[in-house]
Amino acid sequence: MNRHLLLGAIAALLVPALMGAAAVATGTVSGKVTHSDGTAVPGAAVHVYHAKPKEEKKSAEPKPEKKGEGKSVAQTTTDAQGKYKLSVPAGDYTVTVKVPDVGSVKQRVTVEDGKTLIVDLKIKNQDKKDQPKK
Repeated sequence: MNRHLLLGAIAALLVPALMGAAAVATGTVSGKVTHSDGTAVPGAAVHVYHAKPKEEKKSAEPKPEKKGEGKSVAQTTTDAQGKYKLSVPAGDYTVTVKVPDVGSVKQRVTVEDGKTLIVDLKIKNQDKKDQPKK
């Protein structure tokens, strides 16, 4: 009988601990994407990437060539009013918005568990020199 009580007590302690370990702390990133004149940008691609750690000291060693930003954690497209909403695990990220032939913008953010972070972004038109040649 004591053996069954002991096993029951162990199970009662382990089950909640294991269930808590499986839960992922998530937050929400939402906002509106507009042109510099304030008009909404529908159909803009919004990506959330893991933020790269801030460098403590400048290294004398050359850095490897950057080939894109890697795989996004979450992505969506803005609606007709330029709004977007994404759920991501809590952590540090870079929110990137790209609009072909218009421009792009990035903002580093910290998402907290259970909270909504409002990230409104303004797209500035590319200068002629920055646009790809056709």
